[in-house]
Amino acid sequence: MNLAAVVLRLTSAGLFVGACAPPATPITATGPSARITRGAPSPVAPASVAAALPSDPIDVAVTVDDLPRHGPDMPGVTRLSIHERMLTTFAKHKMPPVYGFINAQKLEEHPEDRAALVAWTKAGSPLGNHTYSHPDLGHMALSDYLADVDRNEAALKELMGDGKEATRAWKVFRYPYLREGVDVAQRAVIRAELTKRGYRIAQVTIDFFDWAYNAPYARCVAKGDDKAILALKESYIDQAAWALRWADAAARELVGRPVKQILLLHVGAFGALMLDEMLTTYEKNGARFVSLADALADALYTEEPKSPKAHYGNFLNQIRKARGTRSPVFPPPPDTLLDLACR
Repeated sequence: MNLAAVVLRLTSAGLFVGACAPPATPITATGPSARITRGAPSPVAPASVAAALPSDPIDVAVTVDDLPRHGPDMPGVTRLSIHERMLTTFAKHKMPPVYGFINAQKLEEHPEDRAALVAWTKAGSPLGNHTYSHPDLGHMALSDYLADVDRNEAALKELMGDGKEATRAWKVFRYPYLREGVDVAQRAVIRAELTKRGYRIAQVTIDFFDWAYNAPYARCVAKGDDKAILALKESYIDQAAWALRWADAAARELVGRPVKQILLLHVGAFGALMLDEMLTTYEKNGARFVSLADALADALYTEEPKSPKAHYGNFLNQIRKARGTRSPVFPPPPDTLLDLACR
């Protein structure tokens, strides 16, 4: 097993302490396959907050970005099969309709991927707007960005319909890279323009960088490194569980109550492979799955973080930064270590 895989296993076990690992706090099990379970303090939340968490459910809306394709191709794995596996898993867990956010430009190079989007709608899961080409606001004019939002609507109308009810369903927007603007002024302009177009904003409160696992997984499969793949699986589940517990603790500390959380996932081969175990882990940690519409009705999402540093990323983290506090401590992302795996 390579160095990155070893570090990932130690990190998941709570045995690696440093810049790339969550702070060590007690959990109810030990070893590389340790899992956080209901009633256990969160390894990424302050002990005083985690210890005080009640046992009530954590409402979570699951959302999926970058449809119809994300991450590298895998031999023998079609994009349609990735979508079908995810949709089957959602049905197995009896989840409400799960929003998938699309970038229609991907259909230009891979028109066959339209079948994956059709499968999504046939399963009763709605699609939303993630812009046409997934642009980075930091590298383009505001007018071009808004034009990219508008350009994505043709595919959404075709797939979801253009009646009043159908249009309201797909008029939900997810910012690429969770970047809402390069500064507060631009953030306000974009928000006003999206509101004028009739969009609701699908914020994110739970993000464990699931996207970063797809590329190392493909490399490890190509090398036949089963031990590294096991380390990736263990890290993925632990990062997912820690992110859930951090979000619950952060909401209680920042707004004084539990909130309806919104989880960000991406449509990739590794995520589809791990989805069943990840959702089961969430259920064991108290998650109760709700629709995105239900989550967005929470008053939290009417808050506007007012700080030049609060226009990017996890919404709870935006609030935390806007208030100038480092509490609760946000877990370091795993992408740096994952980039080293199976090189």
